[in-house]
Amino acid sequence: MRGYFALVEPVQFRLKKADRLRRAGMAGIGGLPVATLRLGEPDTPLDRQMVENHRHFISKFMRHAADGPAPSPWRGTASVIDLDRFTDADAYIRTIKKATSRGITRELKGARELGYRCGTFDRLAHGDDLYDIETSKLFRTGGPVLKAVGRRLGLGDAGVGHDPWLGSPSPLYWTQDWGVFIPDAAAGRERLVGSVVLRRIGNSARMVAIMAHAEHLSAGALKLLFVEIVCRLLARDEPATQGVRYVMGGAMEHGKLGLLDWKLRLQFQPHLIAEQ
Repeated sequence: MRGYFALVEPVQFRLKKADRLRRAGMAGIGGLPVATLRLGEPDTPLDRQMVENHRHFISKFMRHAADGPAPSPWRGTASVIDLDRFTDADAYIRTIKKATSRGITRELKGARELGYRCGTFDRLAHGDDLYDIETSKLFRTGGPVLKAVGRRLGLGDAGVGHDPWLGSPSPLYWTQDWGVFIPDAAAGRERLVGSVVLRRIGNSARMVAIMAHAEHLSAGALKLLFVEIVCRLLARDEPATQGVRYVMGGAMEHGKLGLLDWKLRLQFQPHLIAEQ
């Protein structure tokens, strides 16, 4: 994967960039808005690790520098939701409703009527569900799923990866596991069918490892989870969510056009990245 990220991904960024910006309504790199990230200077080693990890993540995106060189087209275009565009969660819902001619709100309503519910969860209690989700498809946006290949060959297990940042008590630097659940009458419990790792770093929140079980993708489960997370951030009713301005979701050049359409409908926009 190091070779892919170093050699293949930059070429994909360059080849896809102009078309992706055009589809997002942008004339070119020069007209992109700037997401100014304030990562801060945390006190604890654990939080400093989160900041450095985030700096590594944003290093692949085009940067804005005042009086500096033009952004490199070999870097990705960050897909970002600027939460300051919306006064509250209701304003966000109205915006996506208007942008999709009510299509996405009908999907969300349908998902709720089917019994899907979203919330945070303990990954150690749902290791088998997470394994089923990850191995339900052989290929995803990032390429082949090695665990899925191994499972079909009778290899691997449902072990849950450790995340040291889940234990951070800081309101400015934290990680949460968010999931979407469906009642499972046969098992007598709720089954996890989609998950997102949400990380807050200063004034930004990054969605990592967005994934849903293949059987539940068409039911709108993942859209429901995503929208509920954004609405939770927009509530800004506790220290852990106050001050979050940007939601980051990878590069506009990632994946096929279906993923791009998904991002645009949910109000991601292409941005340059700056750090303060």
